[in-house]
Amino acid sequence: MNTISVLTIGACAGLALGGQITSANEPVAASDEAPAFFTITVDISGSQFWDTQGSAFNEILSIYLEPNFFVTGIGWDLTLTTVGASWASDAVISFQDEIYLTPAVGDDFGVTNAQYFSGGIIDLTDNGYNNIHVDPDGFLNLEFYEVFDDNPAAIDAFFEADSVLYLSVAYPTPGSAIALTLGMLCCSRRRR
Repeated sequence: MNTISVLTIGACAGLALGGQITSANEPVAASDEAPAFFTITVDISGSQFWDTQGSAFNEILSIYLEPNFFVTGIGWDLTLTTVGASWASDAVISFQDEIYLTPAVGDDFGVTNAQYFSGGIIDLTDNGYNNIHVDPDGFLNLEFYEVFDDNPAAIDAFFEADSVLYLSVAYPTPGSAIALTLGMLCCSRRRR
């Protein structure tokens, strides 16, 4: 299990790809030898953590990119609130069941409006992780789950307003950039 945590940030402080991380950036031109990259911002405000991984109660966020695209870096600026006896450190975001982000690692207590940020986009391969490949249909699936479920069949934690993820996305050929426009970028939330 690969887990990105706040501890990783301490070792990687200042790692940021590209320019200002406020909106989707224009794709960077690719050569014949390397893929091209762009950055997207995904608003996950209101996303809720219900039960342990794989539960039918958990929220799944599916982000459509394109087949053969892959995520090379992840950044975050999140505001988390827990419910009842839940700990902040129990809230995890699974990226395609390949990378697990625990933004509040070590915060073994409840929180209200606690802010967690990466300080930029963390490059996965520079930090010993594999890039995250989308599924064959072109979707990147994120599951919001709890390590320990304090409130069975009820919300354990949720992200407050203005909680966002930054994803550095690569595509294999320059022609693929034409297929992806901001209008084609779509997300859907669902219960498992």
